[in-house]
Parts: sequence; C-alpha cells; structure tokens
Amino acid sequence: MHTTSIYKVLSIGCPEVPPLLRVVATIFIISVLVSCNSESPRSLPNVVIIHADDIGTGDISYYNDQLGLPSVLRTTAIDAIASEGMIFTNAHAATSLCAPSRYALMTGKYPFRSAWANGVWSSFQKSVIGPDDLTMARLMKRSDYNTAFFGKWHLGGQYYALGDSGTIYKANTHEQPDIEHIVGSDPIEMGFDYNFYSPAGIQAHPFALYENSSWYPLVKGSYIKQLTWSDIVDDEIRINKDSVKNQKRYVAKPGDSNWHPKLYGPLITQKAIEYIGQVSDTPNPFFLYFCSQAVHVPHTPGFKVRDSLMHNIYPSDHLNMIMELDEQVSRIIHALKDAGEYDNTLIIITSDNGGLEIAESRKMGHNANGPYRGSKGSIYEGGHRVPFIVSWPGHIKSQSQSDHLVVATDILATLATISDQPIPTDRDLDSFDITPLFYGDKSSRKDALIRDNSSKKDAYYSEGWKLIVDRKKQKPLELYNLKTDIAETSNLKRQLKATVVKRMLNSYKSLVSKPKK
Repeated sequence: MHTTSIYKVLSIGCPEVPPLLRVVATIFIISVLVSCNSESPRSLPNVVIIHADDIGTGDISYYNDQLGLPSVLRTTAIDAIASEGMIFTNAHAATSLCAPSRYALMTGKYPFRSAWANGVWSSFQKSVIGPDDLTMARLMKRSDYNTAFFGKWHLGGQYYALGDSGTIYKANTHEQPDIEHIVGSDPIEMGFDYNFYSPAGIQAHPFALYENSSWYPLVKGSYIKQLTWSDIVDDEIRINKDSVKNQKRYVAKPGDSNWHPKLYGPLITQKAIEYIGQVSDTPNPFFLYFCSQAVHVPHTPGFKVRDSLMHNIYPSDHLNMIMELDEQVSRIIHALKDAGEYDNTLIIITSDNGGLEIAESRKMGHNANGPYRGSKGSIYEGGHRVPFIVSWPGHIKSQSQSDHLVVATDILATLATISDQPIPTDRDLDSFDITPLFYGDKSSRKDALIRDNSSKKDAYYSEGWKLIVDRKKQKPLELYNLKTDIAETSNLKRQLKATVVKRMLNSYKSLVSKPKK
C-alpha cells in the first residue's frame, strides 16, 4: 500500500483523528509494511551440502529399501533425511572419478570445459577454476551468505617453495614445498569465508590439515617433517591398491608428524559442528559445503559409537567407513537442530562418483552400486549413478521420489534459485534448476553428458537412452534403453544405428563442440 493510500484511509475513515497523530500512525504502518516486504538475509534458507567420497546407491539402505534389495548395514541418519525429503533415483556425478566431478559440482560446468578435463589434479598446481568462474561459494556470497568449506578439496593448491617465500613451488623445478601455508587455489580464493580442509583428502600428499589455509597441527605436539613410507603406511593404513608398487615410486614429502587418516573424519566433523554453533548467532544465513573422506581408501574409521570403535562393527572396514559417513551426517544434523537451524536448512547429500567394489564387503552380501553395472571409474551406471538426497522442511514433501535426470552440476543453478540470484548468461553452464522437481514439476534438463576418465569414453543421455561414445574418435560404441534395461545387458547399437544412435551422436557432437567460456 502506498503512503498516499494509507493517509487517505486514516483521514477519510477517521476524520476525528488529529493531523499529528495521523502522521505518526502513517509512519508506523509504513515501517511495518517495509519490514514485512523486504527480504532480510535470514529469510533465505541455510544450505548444507554433504559430499561423500566413493559412495554408491547400494551403500545407502534407504535406496535398497525402495528397490526391494537387501541391506547388510543400516545408514540410519542418512535414511532419516531421505525419509523426510526427496530421493533422486536417476542422479549422476559428472564423471566416474573424484577431482573432475568436484570441479563440476563447484562450478556447474562439465569437466571437459576445464583445462584439465580428464585426470586427477595435483594438490600442487594452480586450480583449473579461474577468478572469473562462478563457484557455489561466490554465488552465495552475492546474497550475503556466510560460507564455509570442510574436508577434501582436490581442486589444486599453491605453496611457496621451501626457503623462498617469494616463489611459487613447482614440482619439476623446486625440491620441496613449504606446506605451512597454502597461498592460492584454495577455498578462500573460491569464495569461502572459512575453511578446515585437506588438499587431497586422506589418500595423497600433503598429509596435513589446514584451517583458513594455514597448517593445523593434527594433535598437540605435531610438527612438519619429511614423511617416509613407514610414516604413512602400517598394518592399519593402505594408501592404494598395490602397496609394493607405490612404495617403489614413493619419495618422502613433508606432512604432519602425527598423521593418521582415522583422526581425519572426527576432526572435520567437529569443526563443522562448531561452525554451525557459531554462525547461527549471526544475522546472515550460511552455506556449508562438507566433503567427507568416507569412504575413500585407506579404510581406517576413527569414530566411536556407543564407546566402541567403528572398525569393530563389521569385519569389512569398507562397511565401517560407510557407518562413519552416517555418523558424520548424524552429528551435523544434531548440530543444526541444537542451533535451531534445521527447519530453515536445505540439505543435499550426494557422492563424487559411484561406489567401490570391495571383495570383503561383497562376501558379506553388500553391493555398493545396487542393481547397476560397474563401479567407481566405469562408464556404466555404477560408475557415476549416485545417491542424491534433498531435504527442506516445509518445502519438500516427505518420502518423495523423483526419477528425472539430474547431474551434480545442477546444484549451482538450484542454489541460484534458493538464494534469489540470477545465473550469468555470458558463459557455458551445464546447470539446470531442480527446484521445480521439489514440487512435482519438471526440470528443464533434457540431456546429460557423463565422462569416464579411465577408459576415455563418454555417455550421452537423452529421453531414457544412453549412448556410450569413444570420445577421441567420436564413434558410437554401445546403446542402452535404461527404461527397460537398467543393468545395461542389451547393447542395441546395431539394431538402432540409423535412428536413435544417429540422432544421439549428432546431439553429443554438438554439445562437446561448444566453445569453452
């Protein structure tokens, strides 16, 4: 209501009111209306993204329940979030491998648009995310969100050369990096106000944790030392599949003298809990991006549950790491509730790629990727079809489900809608707002491109069809109708080469030929 209208109501409706009182009343009503109509930062929801490492749909018991599959373990906390919100059954990481998929989630762009499209990125190189790239944190800062990052970064990093604080370390030029401070390509540079993280998780150098990009001693008395093979590998720790092979090529590098991966999960979770308690007292909403180490190798769970070490629950520590992830989720959710923030928080739980095939777990009857073919690193569904769970009290109907095609890149456009920010139109973004799906409507996404870094194949999705392509030769290899063959058992390429294959291959070529921006 305009000021003149209010004044007319007061004057005409109440002619006996003295003029001065009318003015005072008018000012009061205007202030109330302005207060109600202007959107304060706190009217926007908090956002918490929990990004698991190497978790497949079969690792989450709620997904198994929906598909009628057995579960060896119960992911109670994750199941509770799924039950209170929506699960997506056709959701994909942008690749079947870690670092490129993290780039995709952070920027809303397919990894092939970056300078390092196909491989794992070192912790000691300049990030492929540039200063002009839109990131989730930079987007949320536009709406005055407090932003924080926890856990595994894996998006590059820059350090000074040891003994030379004016020169950036380069692996082929300088002998060692000074790992006390990260001076570029870090979460701060990407828009996060606060960070508590490791550059490459628990599986690669530097074996150290950082708070606001400065080294954080893992325990009291920690110091930086040259870590030998015996410092990072013992009876409990196995860094990669072939320890003997890796030992032969291992060169000692600096790290925390008390490094042990079992200390990692509890610590990053505790820091996230403390952050929630602190930031909930501020006038602005918060965006918390939590990248768990679970369940990447080495499988060394560190949480205690009911006074029992997590690794005592199952014979397979792979399964115990899944339980550690569930415990992390449980504690973060409790922190949100204790701070009174849960009801005003959008929560997204997903994974960077498909689950792991671990022999011990399989012997127990556990299938990390449910009904899907393949596992982490594969172009088949098990390589990149991942859990995708969204909860937002009062906005998303409980126990709801969507089978619409969703890719992790879609989180950026969704956050833009949530935070009331426009998406720039002057660059290639592969991100589609999924908030319409929360309310039973359709998303604008019509197709998707998923990349497999190990076999150099791409998967192109359209209208329920999946075309696997040799990306170097741009040659079609396999065609599956996922509506009738979710396990990818019947290759229909020959039968439908002149129709479906031809149409999809042309669309695929058009997509990958777009210039990078």
